[in-house]
Amino acid sequence: EDLEIRVARRAQDEVDVTLRSYKYAAYNSSSNTEVAGFAFSHTGISVQLGLGSVLGSGQLTPNQVTSLYSIARSGAGSIAQIVSVFWSNGAGFVRVSDPVLTSNQALSVNVRNLGIYQIRAVQLSNQFRLSQGSPYPRVINPNHPTQNNRVFFFFENPSNDPVSGSIYDLRGAKVCDLQINGMSPTSNSLVWNGRDGQGAVVPMGVYLYKITAGKEIATGAVVVVR
Repeated sequence: EDLEIRVARRAQDEVDVTLRSYKYAAYNSSSNTEVAGFAFSHTGISVQLGLGSVLGSGQLTPNQVTSLYSIARSGAGSIAQIVSVFWSNGAGFVRVSDPVLTSNQALSVNVRNLGIYQIRAVQLSNQFRLSQGSPYPRVINPNHPTQNNRVFFFFENPSNDPVSGSIYDLRGAKVCDLQINGMSPTSNSLVWNGRDGQGAVVPMGVYLYKITAGKEIATGAVVVVR
């Protein structure tokens, strides 16, 4: 069936450091009903915001406005040190891939999932770390067809170091390796679907994760239920 992607601005969200807020949703063209949980099969949607809108928002500091003008004149690609894009995962907002300045001076970031996206003025970390709210969710059921069957690790990686991860059981045996791949909704995320390296669903229990970028390491635990 044909789907229509609609974009609605959420002006009520645009307070403090939130410069712009939009909801991207898919609708069934024939029934005009929203398709919940829709996601593209690959990174296929580009969230863009004109630079003029950011400069005229009245929510940036004078230094941030000066920096944005400087970036626009110089043609520099990344402006992640000033603004970034956040996506609502249902429990909170997580930062997605760093936006870039396009040739027509728009902020652009490529993603897969629809939902609520916000452009915010930020001061990013100067080292690798998991984003606030990651991993999400911390309890997964790999056998559920649609809900909480994967855990997402969103991260900030200002140095652009190669990122990889591993899952271990409580005995310390490696269960599988994690990489940025087709399951990742953005280029700054890893995903585990509760399966081992051979694709079999792991037994119930507590599992440990280790995410590495350069010399930085993030560790913790997630739980698998049935």
